[in-house]
Amino acid sequence: MIWYIGDLARHKAEREALEALAGKASWFNPAGWRVDDRLRLILAFDIVAGGQSYALQLRYPESFPNSPPSVIPVDSSALLSGHQYGPGGELCLEIRADNWTPDLMGYQIIESAYRLLSGENPAPNERAVVPSAHETTLGQELRSELRRLTISRDGMTLLRLLPEAGTMSGKARFLNREDAYLYVIDTYEIPDNKFTDPAIPTVLALEGTELNVSFVRLTTDAVLPGLKPLDDFKSAVAGFGADPTTDIVVLVRGEKVYPYRIFSTSVHKLGVVRLPKFKARLGADHGILVTKHVALIGCGSMGSKIATSLARSAVGKFLLVDDDVLTLDNFVRNDLDWRDVGLNKADALSTRLKLVNPAVTVRARRVQLAGQESAESADSVVVSLAECDLIIDATANPAAFNVIAGIAGTAKKPVVWAEVFAGGIGGLIARCRPGLEPPIPLMRRAIENWFEEQGAPPVRGGRRYDQDGEENPMVADDADVTAIAAPAARMAIDCLLSRDPSFFPHSVYAIGLAPGSIFTQAFEVFPITLGEPPREEDQQKLSTEDAAAEIRSILQIITSSNGETNPDKKDG
Repeated sequence: MIWYIGDLARHKAEREALEALAGKASWFNPAGWRVDDRLRLILAFDIVAGGQSYALQLRYPESFPNSPPSVIPVDSSALLSGHQYGPGGELCLEIRADNWTPDLMGYQIIESAYRLLSGENPAPNERAVVPSAHETTLGQELRSELRRLTISRDGMTLLRLLPEAGTMSGKARFLNREDAYLYVIDTYEIPDNKFTDPAIPTVLALEGTELNVSFVRLTTDAVLPGLKPLDDFKSAVAGFGADPTTDIVVLVRGEKVYPYRIFSTSVHKLGVVRLPKFKARLGADHGILVTKHVALIGCGSMGSKIATSLARSAVGKFLLVDDDVLTLDNFVRNDLDWRDVGLNKADALSTRLKLVNPAVTVRARRVQLAGQESAESADSVVVSLAECDLIIDATANPAAFNVIAGIAGTAKKPVVWAEVFAGGIGGLIARCRPGLEPPIPLMRRAIENWFEEQGAPPVRGGRRYDQDGEENPMVADDADVTAIAAPAARMAIDCLLSRDPSFFPHSVYAIGLAPGSIFTQAFEVFPITLGEPPREEDQQKLSTEDAAAEIRSILQIITSSNGETNPDKKDG
């Protein structure tokens, strides 16, 4: 419904308020009403300010009174104010979309326009500056920029250190995207030194084309070059000291950079993706996560989400274990995408983590834990798992879980595991910390007993969580998996930080997402209470004589094997 037909009372109030303004304000002269081709109501009027008459229009939006009217010049090419959205654009007034409320009226918009124009033009042939409250976001500044350049904070620091008339070369990556051409500077070549920006993922080299960059800091009296003709532009930047044959020229003046992309027949200015003042986005306690080593078993839908979250949270080192390959069907839940189809999930997830956090170190193992692998391959994975600070099981595979339980028990490593129940009705997150929770086999038995006591066991029974027979699949969607992966990642961080007290007073939680099993509705959470961990049995100890005898026996084996371990060693 058109507002001035659907709300005749508001239309009457608007019209009468404007007539009242015309009766008392000599500077306001209405010229008549009309509607445009979109049936928007428009009032033409003149404002007299500083001895000059300005022909304007008050245009009511279709969504009025939920959005404010605009004041625009009648001449579509006129630039009337320093507070205007370009030639012919609307004036930026005190009353705008960000502070408009429906009780305000059109006459107040016109009064604001008069204050602006009379403030900028206080008298004939006299100009003044009106303070601006207008702030633009980075998105507003760049939305019309097709070509955009990113420089990191470290890169900007280097450019600030560049002396006046000083030059420097570098490298950038070109990333072709559907809606924009993106450029990222990753290398700065200072005389006798080369700085590779650690904020830029090295794996971007696999996606982007390398381009040459020439930097120069302008002198204070230098004038920015025009873009046409190309030869004049090249001559100007060459005069500054930049290399005109390069792909990108970056001119630096003060705190601002002016980048240009040079082609064979043209040059284009690049929009700058400026970074705001640094603000810590993680808690101070997360700093220690950089030193932590996490093993993730299973890089599927659950594992890919947990690992990505941990990488964003500053975990510094990962061991990824999964032999599976990403296929088209995996897109329903996995965090990976079309660029990774055909890759082993562990390798693809490794690249994703490095794109999310360039500082991470990742080792990917294409091995199926508890699968049909060679004994040597299986042993090497087990040894690697025992070296990590935390093991995460995201497989929902009982055989793999048994192996993990054994490793964790022997190496005294904490374990976090998670699973989603069939149909997406909910899931489970749990942790086992050595000495604080019972051993994993006892925990698993206690969890199963708890569900049986409730008379509503979870739907799994050895099946994958997305299957319940061929005719009646019980599918968990991406939102279901994400809802369980997020608290699992939080529990993992809690373990890595060794919080005391823990944010998780219980070691196991059943989390509801829909009616089913023990859950009557979404977001029901049931902590599962476990008993105290049993007292560890004392390790059998040998007498001093027996221990010495065993050591002599081991040394004899090592000595007699010396030729095998050193095949190049000569006899004698």
